[in-house]
Amino acid sequence: MVLKSLRFILEVVFPSLCYICDKPSKNVVCKGCRDSIEHRLLINKVIYPGVPFYKLYSPFLYEMEIRVLIEKLKYQGQRAIVKFFKNYIANLLDENYDFIIPVPLHPLKEKKRGFNQSLLIAELIKEELRVPIVTEGIVRTRYTKTQTKLSRKEREENVKNAFNIKSVKRFIGKKLLIVDDVYTTGSTVRSLAKCFPKEVSRIDVLTLAITRI
Repeated sequence: MVLKSLRFILEVVFPSLCYICDKPSKNVVCKGCRDSIEHRLLINKVIYPGVPFYKLYSPFLYEMEIRVLIEKLKYQGQRAIVKFFKNYIANLLDENYDFIIPVPLHPLKEKKRGFNQSLLIAELIKEELRVPIVTEGIVRTRYTKTQTKLSRKEREENVKNAFNIKSVKRFIGKKLLIVDDVYTTGSTVRSLAKCFPKEVSRIDVLTLAITRI
């Protein structure tokens, strides 16, 4: 309560604060925090032959300032934070795609949160690539518990058969980019990727961050 009151007072005096250190800033992240983050910029492009997707893009490790930002985005509804990642994502992608696929939330979870963070990220990519986002007919059919404290095996089981895709023929021969916030073991994106027809041209994945495994 005290911290919330302090932030409110500061926001009255200073219209914008850094979402990491709470110091006055004209941007989502102040220069000091941005410089600290960019010293650890990952710019990760990993090839994953033999799994449902081919390439994983992820500009950051899920730790320190980046973890703070993503948790505030997801759990405190600070949607403006997603803008911080725009340039890093734009510099990372080196392929053209037919469709962008944000990982869907279960309707009850999305209603509770008020938004789908993966869709917010997808909208950033759409601005850069001029590629349509597809959400219609791609649904999360099971309300799964949070993956945070689960083991690799438990994560795979938790999201097994959690997704359903209607009208799969529209994706045949297409190049798809699945979008999520954080890549840990890949269980969520693999579960979704397996729902697409084998005749897709290719599936890649983009996340804001990847955990140390």
